[in-house]
Order: sequence, then C-alpha cells, then structure tokens
Amino acid sequence: MKTEEIIHNFIDDAVLSFEPVGEGHINDTYAVTSAAGKFICQRVKGTMDAGKLLHNFELYAEAFRAEGMSFPDWIKNHDGKYFLTDDNGDNWRMYPLIDGDILCAPPAGGTLYACGEGLAKMHIILSKMKGKPEAVYPGLRNLKFFYDEYCKVLSGGGLVEELRNRELEAIIESKVADMLAVVPAESAPVHGDPKLSNILFRGGKVIGFIDMDTVMLGSTLEDLADCIRSCCVTDGRLDKEAAQRIADGYASTIGTAVAPTELKRAFDKICFELALRYYTDSISTVGHFKEHYPGYRLEKARAMIETTWD
Repeated sequence: MKTEEIIHNFIDDAVLSFEPVGEGHINDTYAVTSAAGKFICQRVKGTMDAGKLLHNFELYAEAFRAEGMSFPDWIKNHDGKYFLTDDNGDNWRMYPLIDGDILCAPPAGGTLYACGEGLAKMHIILSKMKGKPEAVYPGLRNLKFFYDEYCKVLSGGGLVEELRNRELEAIIESKVADMLAVVPAESAPVHGDPKLSNILFRGGKVIGFIDMDTVMLGSTLEDLADCIRSCCVTDGRLDKEAAQRIADGYASTIGTAVAPTELKRAFDKICFELALRYYTDSISTVGHFKEHYPGYRLEKARAMIETTWD
C-alpha cells in the first residue's frame, strides 16, 4: 500500500505533496499538503498496542479540547476508524497540521520560563482526564526494566560482541545502584517525552504538545527533568541557570515549589536511563531507537552517561 493511497483513505481532496519530516526515533512521519489544507500522516509500528493508544487518545483529547491546548487531534478514515492497517501490519493515522513553532535548543531565556509554564499547564490538563492512561511503553521511566534488558543482552540475548564498549559498561556499573535508588514519590498523568521538539510555541508561549503516545502514569518531576535535559544541555553540560528558569516557570503555574535536590536526582536518573537504553540498542541486534547513521546510538549513550546536574 503506497503512502498516497493511505492518505486518500483519510481525505478525499487532491494530494499536492507529501514528504518525510522530523527525525523521530520510532515512527515515520510525513507532511501532507492537500487542496483542503495541511496534515500530518504517521506510521505507527504494529508492535505498538493500538487499543491502548486509542484509549489514551480519547482521554487526553477530551481534556485538551476543553482547555484549548493544541495536540495531534486524529481524524477518522473512510471506515470511521482512527487507524488504517497496512499490508505489513503497521497502523497509520492522520491529523491536521498544528500552526505552531518548534524551537531549537537552547531556547532564549524568556522562552525557558514559558516552557516551564506550558509543561505545568499540560500536567494540570492531564490531571483532569476522566480515567487513567495505559502505558503504551511499559518500561518507560522504569530504570530497573531497562537495566534488566541490558543484562539480558550482555548474557547473550542478541549481543553483538564486537560492538561492546567496556569503558562505558564500567561507568554504567559504577552508577546503576545509586540511580536505581531514585524512586518517584508520586504517580500522576504525564507526557512521558516532553522534549523541546515535542513542544509547540506561538508568540513566545506554549500552545500545545505533540507525540502524545507516551502519555502514562509517572513522575511529573521526571517530566520536568526530561524537559530541562532537552532544553538546557549543550555538549554534555547543563546550563543550571537555564534549568532554573524552566523550574521557576513550572512552579509559578503548578502552585508548588520544585525541590532542588529531588529535581537534581530526577535529572541524573533520566540521563542515565537514556544512556543505558541507547547503549543497549547499540550492542544489540534488536534496537528501539533508530540508527540515524553508523555509531549514532553509541554516540548518544556516551553523551548521556556524562551528562549530570553537577
């Protein structure tokens, strides 16, 4: 089934163009221009639970619409369904393109504060969902899960021996016990991947979020730490002043102060978890993240393992 044929299962208008966009780690995304307007068409791997995706979408879509925050608002195809399954078993969906800006890191000072405000507003909106989201990625933000997966690979489960990096493995072992001890004190609905490229701005303010497939029950503090990681780290070094601007914007909107020590620990855990995931993929025959170029995942693992709050 060709991409244009898939698009016409959702819209009847003439397709003027469609082209790949973004560097998503998992899904393939196309920008579609039709006679009726612009859309996003996205392939979702068949291994992802479509039932859970739909369950979560119906929860957060109602909450987001009620509060006027933008999000990928899926449209139904000609069969009245949100997904079209192709010959490979993958699911496709479409939604109107959102008129918003995606910023490059590092964002400007005023934008950093607005970023924190926007993240807090999203958490407040998610807290109003009329039900609990189901984890599409069961291991996400679960460091023990990813460490167990890493150990399985090292024991021979799809290991590519010649790709191992013993120095990196030694660093992982020196840090893992401390990082496993970081346990969130709360569980609330969160985005799960609130990096800068998933935040939409207009006029210096956050107007919405995209890539909502990671919505789950988790730690709002880890969501904040992950947002800071994507906005405030350059060449492996954290800009603490920039991080504080995001934290201040978040606290001003959520209504409670952000504990500095807890935020630091959450930040270090998020970076370590990402390093572990990238490294596991780099030495395994089965990967989660795309290898955008040879050595990409190992490069990301090295950068993340060296990124800490202090």
